[in-house]
Amino acid sequence: MGRRGLAVFGALLLAATLLSGTPARATGVVTGEDLQAISNALGFLGELSHGAPITVAVVYAFDAQDAKLQAAQTAATLNTIAGPNHSTFRSEILAVKDLAQTTNHYDVVLLMPSTMSQGAILGEIARRKRLVTISTSPVCIETHCCVLMVNADGRVQIVLDTALADLVDAHFSSVFEMMVERR
Repeated sequence: MGRRGLAVFGALLLAATLLSGTPARATGVVTGEDLQAISNALGFLGELSHGAPITVAVVYAFDAQDAKLQAAQTAATLNTIAGPNHSTFRSEILAVKDLAQTTNHYDVVLLMPSTMSQGAILGEIARRKRLVTISTSPVCIETHCCVLMVNADGRVQIVLDTALADLVDAHFSSVFEMMVERR
């Protein structure tokens, strides 16, 4: 792309950012604000033990450029955030293929945005293994691979996939279900 093409692309990106009212976010990045919003939302999940460490698999797409590094950075940041009900997070990173094969137990699976091209596979894994899956990408709701979509880009948006939540036996408080968008 030449200088003129880059200038046009930059102008279009700036216009889209200004029109949307939210800052542009790098693809695949899960921010500290996203993780804090996820922690707050998990406080309404009935299956988590109060005060016990919450085990989280941070799942990345093995074929995405820098996906493993971004997942490692997300896991490291998550481990520094206070969990709900005086708990802590203990996270590890896994590729999608490893999630399908692992026998480890995870309280929550955080799907990195890079995994959304594998949404059908992830949805099947979540149903088969009864995993509470969360992502910051709205695509996860469309592909039915996440129980919760939590995004704090500009304002906090939480969407609950009620059908998938039922299939994996994820029970949220009725107050939470009234506060969030349900699909």
